Amino acid sequence: PWQFRLIYPWLKAVLAPFIRLIFVKKVTGLENIPKTGPAIITPNHESFLDFFCLSAVVKRPIHYLTAESRYDHFFERQLMKTAGQIRIERLNHDKGDIYSLVMSILSQGRLFGIFPEGRRSRTGEMLTAFTGVAKFAAHSEVPVIPVGIKNGFEIWPRHKKLPKLRKQIEIKIGEPMHFGHYNHKIHGEEIYRDVTNQIMRKISGLTGKPYLF
Repeated sequence: PWQFRLIYPWLKAVLAPFIRLIFVKKVTGLENIPKTGPAIITPNHESFLDFFCLSAVVKRPIHYLTAESRYDHFFERQLMKTAGQIRIERLNHDKGDIYSLVMSILSQGRLFGIFPEGRRSRTGEMLTAFTGVAKFAAHSEVPVIPVGIKNGFEIWPRHKKLPKLRKQIEIKIGEPMHFGHYNHKIHGEEIYRDVTNQIMRKISGLTGKPYLF
């Protein structure tokens, strides 16, 4: 959208330093984000801050899958468009258009972000992930970058209207994972679940929280 092309660079230049100062304590592994070319960024999801903080510390734009509820209100809708986010109707079982759009983004050498858990945790514990991330990873043959975000739930859980400023978020970016070899196998839910669990175990190691599936 035009908002992303014209407004996003200016908005990020202004807001990113403040977000890093207020909410981000420590970032490690930034060198694992490729400077050019496509990659799939896969963070855990504890807080509304996850999207803002990760976007603030990674220099390149990240196009996330974003739930339709984020588009219900005018301000949020404009913010999502400005940030170049991809709207997904979670109750729509036909995801063909979304799949094509994500593949187009990756073919253009961009960064695509997806929260494998699909929703923010209500307890702070890791949730069983959906297998959509595995389908994108296997078919695109681009690297997957696992990301662990710590303290997001303590700062701004989904049941609170405003964040607490007692703690700051820590972000750990893991080494790239590769699943292109799965592209030549017969795909099925068992394989997609295996790939998804491999990714989530890496994220679990970065967060220090167990992943149960």
